[in-house]
Amino acid sequence: MNRTIALLATASLAAAGCTSRQCDVPSVNVYWSFTDATGHALGCTGAGVASIRLFVDGTAADPSTPDFACAPYGNGVEGITLLDFQGGSTHSLQVEGYDANGALLYLDQRSFTVGNNCGSTDVYANLASQAADMTVSYAFRPAAGCTPVTAQSAYDTTFIWYELVDQNGQVYSTSNQASSPNAIPCSAGGAIQFQGAPFGQYNLTRIEEVELLADGRRIIYHYNCQPQTLNHLQAGDDFVVTMVQQAAGGVATCF
Repeated sequence: MNRTIALLATASLAAAGCTSRQCDVPSVNVYWSFTDATGHALGCTGAGVASIRLFVDGTAADPSTPDFACAPYGNGVEGITLLDFQGGSTHSLQVEGYDANGALLYLDQRSFTVGNNCGSTDVYANLASQAADMTVSYAFRPAAGCTPVTAQSAYDTTFIWYELVDQNGQVYSTSNQASSPNAIPCSAGGAIQFQGAPFGQYNLTRIEEVELLADGRRIIYHYNCQPQTLNHLQAGDDFVVTMVQQAAGGVATCF
């Protein structure tokens, strides 16, 4: 990062309406970088971060413009200068990184103390990934592969229907009769991949193996309607769920 360019760039912001820096009101340069769930260091582009939110002592650094561009000056500098601090004061800082769709991807929380001089205090925030890939693997009991379809099937394979709910009670991902019914073909050693899933607790509310018939009906071969809690805490989490076989002539379904 070129610190001089950063300060010159923010000086132009000050001239446009931000408070100018005085010798008795030290400034704070906040720089940010990112570390993904596997420990790799990234810049804005590599991290997929489009915008940054900064909070000092729980308040937006600039309430009128809560979102900053991740690389605000377009010159490789990933940081910004904040003004009007009291020398020797200590503050909490929270820096959040969001993708272009407004999803939180990275977060850093720390405290800093402003220097007792008229210069600038540098604070380096290293935002840790708040999302990573996870997998839900499925198996059948008794042990078996995917069920061969009947002559009435509209496809040459069965499909997996499921519903995954996030920690806010919202449906995070699903495939069912009303939403992408043929999105997840059943496969040997089957698994459903979720790329860049935010860390947190999920609830797999239901899952089943379904044959879709040409006349619009369906046959359920395996199912598990018992909600299961999945705690996604690190990259590569793999959660295994087992579906039981439908009883002969049975019509049990989770959807």
